[in-house]
Amino acid sequence: MTSARVAAALAIFCVALGCEFQIPAATYIHQTALISVQAEVVELGPLNPARVGLPSDAPIAEPMPHDRFSFEAVVVDPDGNQLPASEIESIWFQCGVFGCEINGNLDGAPLPQYQRRCDEIEPDESIEQGPLSMDDRCRIGEGDGRFEFVVPELGPMMADNRVANYYGVIAWNGRSAEDCWDARVALDGLFDNCGFIIRSVKVGPSWWMLAYASEVLGIETQIPVWQIPFAVYGQAANRTPSPTVEVRIDGAIAGSYPDVASFSVAPGSTIALEVSYDEYEQFGQTYFRANLDAENQKFWFEPAVELLVAVPHTTNAIHSTADIDADLLVPLDFVVDELAKPGRSTIFLVHNDDRYGEGVVRLDFEVQP
Repeated sequence: MTSARVAAALAIFCVALGCEFQIPAATYIHQTALISVQAEVVELGPLNPARVGLPSDAPIAEPMPHDRFSFEAVVVDPDGNQLPASEIESIWFQCGVFGCEINGNLDGAPLPQYQRRCDEIEPDESIEQGPLSMDDRCRIGEGDGRFEFVVPELGPMMADNRVANYYGVIAWNGRSAEDCWDARVALDGLFDNCGFIIRSVKVGPSWWMLAYASEVLGIETQIPVWQIPFAVYGQAANRTPSPTVEVRIDGAIAGSYPDVASFSVAPGSTIALEVSYDEYEQFGQTYFRANLDAENQKFWFEPAVELLVAVPHTTNAIHSTADIDADLLVPLDFVVDELAKPGRSTIFLVHNDDRYGEGVVRLDFEVQP
């Protein structure tokens, strides 16, 4: 059954029963779905070891060339069970600074660049191609739900853009990632048990990397290195946010994640979540923005704080009461189905910062009539 048909059926069901919600939000998990791809540096490479910044258990989400990096798909079934990595297949493509335009020809075939493997790219003077860099579009490789690779060398376009795009093909429930990829290439629409995602990654910290590009690789950058203040080079690598989530059930505080992650609710209960972040940790995540003074043609730098958002996904008896057309489904208010039977329902909060750090909070609710 398609998502539209499921939503329509649930809407009719709710009208008949007098549910508080009308149409399930787009983030209601009615079938197994890919809800997030978390990314982190597994092993630091040789560049800028001081970028680790303040002590923290949060993973570094902003890689530099030669780091070992990972993508981990979070695939969840309608009962709130997260599929283990071993039950998932994946294929990953590197898109460089481009938007992962996979289907570029009238016959539906992918752009030729995606048919070549990254590890097979060799320098070729006849076509002015150098060794593999982050600017290239190519197929990185295949794996399970957790895929690791070594970030290649910086390229001129990435030095100026500093946001790398990747395309992931994720398969589950026995379907192969190759089969999903073939369906995507053919545009046949048979995408059951498949997920496709463009995953952007901030590369840096920017200013140290620009100095590396200019002084070591000889890349001419749009922002002249001599205009970058010395203090800016101390910017720490971005880390995945570590939220605290206060849970209120029927208006009363029931506990806060991460200290408490499981709660009891009754049919018809209301649930409200309030997300906050440690001020000390966020202070360490302050970063710098470059602004161009057009009159003098010089850049000036200002500190900035992260924009933090959280998007919920719900299972079983829990439904969002927010307007499904509202941006980011804010506020984080929910209702438990009045006719809910005993069992577990779950809220997943996918939380992000504006530099593509992403994590998932899991909150379980045991319905007890």
